[in-house]
Amino acid sequence: MALIAVFSSFRRLLACVALVLPVLVGCTADPEDPAANAVQTGNTAATSVLLVTLDTTRADRLDPYGADEVQTPALAGLAANGVVFEQASAVAPVTAPTHASLLTGLYPHRHGVRDNAIHTLAEDIPTLAERLSAAGLRTAAFVSAAVLERRFGFARGFELYDDDLAASGARAESRMMIERSATDTVDRALAWLDGLPQEDSFFLWVHLFDPHAPYAPPPEWADRYASRPYDGEIAFMDSEIGRLLRHPRIAEPEVVVAAIGDHGESLGEHGELTHGLLVYESTMRVPWIMRWPACPPGQRVEAAVSQVDFVPTVLGLLASSVPVEGIDGVDGRNLLPYFERGEQTTDRVLYGESLVGFFRYGWSPLRVLRDGWLKLIDGPVPEIYDLGADPRERDDLARDRRDDLSRLQAMLEDVAAGVGGGASQVPGGSVSMERLRALGYVAGEAARPLDTARGNPMGLITIHEEIQRSATLLEAGQVDDAVRMVEAVLDRDPDNITALHDLTRGLLELGRLDDADRAAGRARDLAPWSARAPMVQAEVAIRRGDVERALELADESLAIDPSHQNARLERARYLALLGRDAEAAREMERVRESAGSSAWIELRYAELVELPRGELGQAEERLRSAVARDPFLAEAWLLLGTVLERQSRAGDAVAAYRTGLEHRPGHRELESQLALALAGLGQVSEAESLWLSRVREDPGAAQAWHNLASLAIQRGDWSEVERLARKAVDADPGSSEAWNNLGIGLEELGRTDEAETAYRRAVETGDAERRALFNLGLLLRESGRYVEAADVQRQVVAAQPSHLGARFELGVLLVGPLREVERGKAHLRAVIDSEPNGPRAAQARAILERLP
Repeated sequence: MALIAVFSSFRRLLACVALVLPVLVGCTADPEDPAANAVQTGNTAATSVLLVTLDTTRADRLDPYGADEVQTPALAGLAANGVVFEQASAVAPVTAPTHASLLTGLYPHRHGVRDNAIHTLAEDIPTLAERLSAAGLRTAAFVSAAVLERRFGFARGFELYDDDLAASGARAESRMMIERSATDTVDRALAWLDGLPQEDSFFLWVHLFDPHAPYAPPPEWADRYASRPYDGEIAFMDSEIGRLLRHPRIAEPEVVVAAIGDHGESLGEHGELTHGLLVYESTMRVPWIMRWPACPPGQRVEAAVSQVDFVPTVLGLLASSVPVEGIDGVDGRNLLPYFERGEQTTDRVLYGESLVGFFRYGWSPLRVLRDGWLKLIDGPVPEIYDLGADPRERDDLARDRRDDLSRLQAMLEDVAAGVGGGASQVPGGSVSMERLRALGYVAGEAARPLDTARGNPMGLITIHEEIQRSATLLEAGQVDDAVRMVEAVLDRDPDNITALHDLTRGLLELGRLDDADRAAGRARDLAPWSARAPMVQAEVAIRRGDVERALELADESLAIDPSHQNARLERARYLALLGRDAEAAREMERVRESAGSSAWIELRYAELVELPRGELGQAEERLRSAVARDPFLAEAWLLLGTVLERQSRAGDAVAAYRTGLEHRPGHRELESQLALALAGLGQVSEAESLWLSRVREDPGAAQAWHNLASLAIQRGDWSEVERLARKAVDADPGSSEAWNNLGIGLEELGRTDEAETAYRRAVETGDAERRALFNLGLLLRESGRYVEAADVQRQVVAAQPSHLGARFELGVLLVGPLREVERGKAHLRAVIDSEPNGPRAAQARAILERLP
């Protein structure tokens, strides 16, 4: 097959292109393109490079690829003055592996980045930025999503790597979607260009994330593409690309400009709603539009090319002006000689893969080999497609073309023998997993052994989609629905560890601790290699109040993976809960030494080290630094508010909670703490309004019903107390606080038998049992059941010797109806000694003065 098939004749191409690289003769350009002069200046050597990566962008949604319903004039202008690669292939359908290939020229099995957020690019693999920086170019990168943060290895070689999403307008949706809009990213890239000395050559990488789900274009594009929000995101992104291309430094004749997709989006094709699992062309075909000095304008390359070709092609363009060494060993090819000589080739094959199903669910890997128009998808059930005749991959030829199947599978093994590779794991951390989930991904496990692979991802796509939906439901607080969905998944895929972990968390939310324990235990049995599995079991142990067992499980996790950051952080927390503060502090110091400083680690340090020491000022300073670095970290805002309240700065605490909610709108705990703080300041109506809004959105919000009942207690509206408290216990039958409030309301309504039952339920269910026990003792005394009342108050005093109310009640009962005067006197004197100026002390003195 001809390597290039162009819409204009090849003879015309030769007339426009010199036969010697890298100096090429210019051709006529589109005068409307702001960079038109860059291709009209004759003999110009490339000295600088702009790489724009288009996240989640289908080629068929762009004007240069035939889209007629999406306006992308900036990319159309770039195409008119450059080259369009019609059949560019991604190496994987997820962001991190594809960008690693774009920056190294290596396939994923060579660079080791196989999935998002669980692998990091190894330090011994040279990147394009390192090569160009060593050659004297200024280098900068501006990325727009958390999956490309510097900790994953992409920053090497860049003197500026701007992944500070929080500081530049990143938006957070209810699922903690953290992305920076194209406007903000391009603003920062333009500012860098503005400050660049005119004489400096540069390599600038700008990553734009907008077309990624959820699709929410800005208002102008949302209105224009009301029924097609994905297309609206692409049109908006194109408008910002236009702003970038109009910068004078980008329009200079020696600048290479490349716009390349990282992967596409399925949009329901083959049953996949977004991307990541399957390897059909909807996600594996990507746009690649490129302009360089004296390039053949308006040309279209129909041959199959790969993202791994970008590095050698760019270095070929820079060869005469930038001395770069050591390009041998990459998987890609320099595509420029084909424009010189019009070569034809039949030996080029391209590789791609998806290990997403493997790392996340334990399903079999999928590998892709493309040979001309033939495409092999190699999995448990191999498929072959003729993309020339069947671009939508509807007609699987594998059964009819057995010879081709055998030939392609043999070629695949030559290209990539096995799916193993030198992947470096990212230390496990709860923030990594939370952010990955927020981006619509399920967190995988890098340590999963290859021999555990099972199942065909192409036949399990509905399970993948249901796991994604159940995660969304769980995050949104629709726990019953999420649990039912995950249980249905496990009926069809019982060994799915991710589903078992999600089920465990859902069951914990519902208070079904025994069921949660069984689910976590089954996951642990299925994955003895997993450092995450013991930590899921530890969550159950903590809910049971068994901190010692949780600590044992953290140690088991660290025995499997000593670098598991989340296990070490949780171990420090468990030590603090056990009162072993010095050990917790030492553990946190180890974390900071091994993992460095992050907002999450600084939050934990303030919580586990400084607060127990009473170092409130230091904790506040640390937490303010943490929220400045990551304002989407709700836990940091919550703890900052707590620290401020402990300093009797309730107004500042309210401000902290409000600011946290600006970044994490709808966050339940932040809303709850804000309402409590407002109530404490006497701003009861605003607090009540927040809780009413919460229960309107989620009738199952037990804590909000409980708080409303508490406000009704303050007002003395006992019928309303009963109604609201019943709502709370219906939403969470395991809430002792809700049962206690119900008991108060019923007692005040004179329904003492029902009140006694409610108090006893509160005592059975947990945390507020002392309060409920005390109230039960009061009710029993008022009912004349003095012996029972005294027994109850003895239980309160035994559990909490400082409970002056229980001591006073016990003293009154003993010196009065029970006739144990000396014991009663001892309790009354204890009240006086503990709080000599308190109201109970005055009452105790009055009683003692009347006694003989």
